[in-house]
Amino acid sequence: MKYEEITKFILQERKRQKITKEDMAGILSISPTTIYKIEHNISQAKYKTLETILNSLGYELVIKKR
Repeated sequence: MKYEEITKFILQERKRQKITKEDMAGILSISPTTIYKIEHNISQAKYKTLETILNSLGYELVIKKR
């Protein structure tokens, strides 16, 4: 899965779960602006940040060999 697909998934899943950027930011201790930038590919997040965001939505980021 490409980075852009992951961030699009995060945006869609956050909205599906009806979680605001502000609520997610409070849970994760990052700014709503940072979440917006990640979701819209304005800035690239570190692996750990993506993992933390996905975990908060009930998913895990797995890397495996093809």
